[in-house]
Amino acid sequence: MRCANSECGRNAQHLFEGTLWLVELDVPPGARIVGDESGFPICVVPSRYFWLCPDCSRSMKVHGWTSKEIIVRPISLKKEPHPAQVDSAGNFTSRAQCCQGGSFGKPA
Repeated sequence: MRCANSECGRNAQHLFEGTLWLVELDVPPGARIVGDESGFPICVVPSRYFWLCPDCSRSMKVHGWTSKEIIVRPISLKKEPHPAQVDSAGNFTSRAQCCQGGSFGKPA
């Protein structure tokens, strides 16, 4: 596994060094849920793990991914909403969860 930052590309010797992100594919809201008239809706968005090396983890986060690219952005200094936040229409707004030290949440 390589660092998700395209400008870095460092190989992972140990995944516990750095930050591992579980990220959903960025798709339109209408394509996130499927289900037939008589059944329960099911979320069908593919997810992948992406790793940031220790150096990149200090200043960047994995924001999302598409079929063409991984979106890595600088960490914002402003307070962000909780990753599991739901908007006023009831849509799940999280695009990424971070797994560091065996638990999901924001990186330290």
